[in-house]
Amino acid sequence: MIVSADIYWTAKAGNSSADYEDAFWPPESVASRQRSCQRFAVADGATESSYSGLWARQLVRAYCKQGWSGNELAGRLPKLQQTWQQEVQQKPLPWYAEEKVRAGAFSTLVGLTLQDHTGARGQGTWRALAVGDSCLFQIRHQKLIARFPLSDADDFGNSPVLLASRPGPNQAALAALRTQTGFWQEGDEFLLMTDALAAWFLRHADPRAALPDKDEFSGWITELRQNHTLRNDDVTLLRVVIEAS
Repeated sequence: MIVSADIYWTAKAGNSSADYEDAFWPPESVASRQRSCQRFAVADGATESSYSGLWARQLVRAYCKQGWSGNELAGRLPKLQQTWQQEVQQKPLPWYAEEKVRAGAFSTLVGLTLQDHTGARGQGTWRALAVGDSCLFQIRHQKLIARFPLSDADDFGNSPVLLASRPGPNQAALAALRTQTGFWQEGDEFLLMTDALAAWFLRHADPRAALPDKDEFSGWITELRQNHTLRNDDVTLLRVVIEAS
């Protein structure tokens, strides 16, 4: 299985790149990488919490390094939570930030695992895991054939389920965790998006044709925001293409 992946991202308008709190893995674009199992993930750190970008980065890296299935997530979280706490404690904090840190950080997560273990040339299986409203879309021959975990723009709200860097708040998130499986063919594309772009994507009858080239992405996002068709938020798109072998 030969896969390429491109990463598109931009911070919320009015913020610098240092304020960007989404996360993605791999940490840079991939060109024609051949492996029998490949993983990708996107997360959206909640702006209202402290060090949510750090927490989102830990989640996407851990998913892709460890390959969680849905029933493994609860057992993996304590180690990640401990790591987050240790890293935050090493940072100098103003007094007014300490209470927010004690409350923890929060993030969505969507992860994709591609495998070619079926034995059939040019095709294989995929599985995905999601908590919250970051989304995955599968495209084949310019047609949208899978959408996960949300399927309609009206499904997005102001209070998505979030994974927490503290143990207590995660009961609802783990109960809301969703998984999905499917099959891929050579030429298929998978788009992983954080919520603002995913909601825009689902509002359009032919959204695939509207996605820009990578060098035009930032300007395109700015135009959508100015036209009030895209909510002003950090935006991330991870575009994965399964190439012909």
